[in-house]
Amino acid sequence: MLAVGIPSYRLPKDVLKREIDAVLDMGVELQLNTRVGKDISFEELQKEYDAIFVGVGAHECRKLGIEGEECRGSIPGVDFLREVNISPETVRARFQDKRVIVIGGGDVAIDAARCALRLGSREVTMVYRRSRKEMPARDEEIEAAEEEGVTIKFMAAPTRILEKNGAVAGIECVEMELGEPDESGRRRPIPKEGSEFILDGDIVVAAIGQYSDFSFLPEEIEKTKWGIVVDDATAATSVPGVFAGGDAVTGPSIAIDAVAWGRRAAHAIDAYLHGREVAFDPVERDINRAIVTQEDIELMKRNVVLSGIETAERKEISSISIEERIETFDEVEKGYDDRTAMEEAKRCLSCRECLGCGICGNECVQSAIDYDATETEIEVKAKEVVIDPEIYFTVDKHSFTPFEVEDMLELGLIMNWDGRKPTHVAVKNGSTRYIQDIQKRLEDMGITPSDDEADMVMNCSFNECEYYQKLRKHMR
Repeated sequence: MLAVGIPSYRLPKDVLKREIDAVLDMGVELQLNTRVGKDISFEELQKEYDAIFVGVGAHECRKLGIEGEECRGSIPGVDFLREVNISPETVRARFQDKRVIVIGGGDVAIDAARCALRLGSREVTMVYRRSRKEMPARDEEIEAAEEEGVTIKFMAAPTRILEKNGAVAGIECVEMELGEPDESGRRRPIPKEGSEFILDGDIVVAAIGQYSDFSFLPEEIEKTKWGIVVDDATAATSVPGVFAGGDAVTGPSIAIDAVAWGRRAAHAIDAYLHGREVAFDPVERDINRAIVTQEDIELMKRNVVLSGIETAERKEISSISIEERIETFDEVEKGYDDRTAMEEAKRCLSCRECLGCGICGNECVQSAIDYDATETEIEVKAKEVVIDPEIYFTVDKHSFTPFEVEDMLELGLIMNWDGRKPTHVAVKNGSTRYIQDIQKRLEDMGITPSDDEADMVMNCSFNECEYYQKLRKHMR
């Protein structure tokens, strides 16, 4: 779906290729042009492999179910995006100077409308049966479509596709009003009697939803109308050794959710193949919530010094011009230039507190970090106790903390707020061996201590962690 379902103006082909190559470089074997259920049966795969993951996505388009849907010029949204991604110039010939009507209000509908503009369509109109508030597409995508010239007709639904000589000539619509919420939580659209109207058009793209094709799966794999039934923690299906995730389980969703399902399933499959019980992956969001409590967050707030820090608005990511957008499939967002990136990076509060992301546990080659460890009390006899105060350096907008300077030293690149390398550094409130070591490393890079000529300030003031303050009192 990433390759054929997302236009290159949102996901450039070279970026996707780089991601795919990274997977293949790890040793993954990719077998293309092989349809399961036609070229090879699912049962054959079960015999050949010890575990199978089903991540087929949702490539089938739901039909409008109205008169005229089968006439020439009526195209399913997912099929249209697939054609655009595979051979845009071939599709361009059919869309050049045409009036295009897109039915739907999700991401596929928005992508279809924006693609139609880029293919040279004379006008593009979206028809959505609810209000803008209920539109499932992301706000920024809706705004981008409107900026580019897409017209959105809200509170309307098609009742039939008009045809002339077997081809699309327009659609008949009816105005809608919103009633009580349905099972999706959105207010149910209700047709307004006598409000029918006509929209002229040459092409109709239907993008009202997708579903997965499970015709290749054995009957014993349990399914619902939404997708394959799996264990939420392990992605295991009702058949041992078969796992599933992504749109095939949840129904149409965003790509990052599918990636998360793949990660979850990988941990479960690894455990399954080695005969182990599946352990929770600490990187999973639900586990993070268990690790970081509200009490932890409140403690973090008290320990991070925010005085002297000014609030700053997030920098807007620049984009290519509207004129350029509708003439090309080039990526719309240009990203930050160096200066803007540095300005945005300055907004980081540098909290330096554990958020329970679990990455350290994954990366530790000695497996020294155990998220499953339980709290136990042990008695240790010692002549003296040395307490690490777990200092939190004061943060202000005019200086760097020793941690930040040390990070730059590790990178071998010392840079001031303006992006230039400093020549002299002033050290405030610092005389420990740790600070002296940092000063020595700065001198080795040609940055000498000087209060008078300093063009860089390292603020070594700190506030002791609340937990250790309590511990000190207890020790006394």
